[in-house]
Amino acid sequence: MSAVVGHSFGGKVALEVARLGGLPALAHVIVIDSVPGARPPIVGGDSALGVIDTIESLPRTFASKLDFVRAVAAGQGRAIADWLAGSVERHGDEVRFGLDLEEIRALLRDYFSRDLWPVVEHPPQGVHVHLLIADHSTSYSAANRERALKIATSNPQVTVDILPGGHWLHVDNPDGVLSTIFRYI
Repeated sequence: MSAVVGHSFGGKVALEVARLGGLPALAHVIVIDSVPGARPPIVGGDSALGVIDTIESLPRTFASKLDFVRAVAAGQGRAIADWLAGSVERHGDEVRFGLDLEEIRALLRDYFSRDLWPVVEHPPQGVHVHLLIADHSTSYSAANRERALKIATSNPQVTVDILPGGHWLHVDNPDGVLSTIFRYI
């Protein structure tokens, strides 16, 4: 038995793994605050596209990782800056953000345009889909939440759990997320 767990972008990746049949022993797909359907891109603020805009507004290189963190934190906050610093690479006496922002943009366009509701509505045989939705989710509209709950009531392979927290549910409510996951796997 195997399981795939993904949050946000990773949640759609987990659903895609199920759709493609990439893991023969796959029994559980756990999707943490990720809407399965297509939707307009979220821009600005701490959205992925907003973070890309922030990085692109900064110099290409910095004297140190700390200088990078300070620059990003001014526009995105310290937690996001610290997380992004894990992708900083040293080149000689300088550091720079090491990921290809255009490639990330292309992946995000695919993420927002991809409709994986059919995987939730009709999971592959032997696969259970578990949607963990934050009660203060900025991802799920009321209609999407209602759709998920309706599917779960009519399909025993699908569960929906609404947990206290926001989009960063695994950070806001790690105990709730873990206890829910362990209930299923």
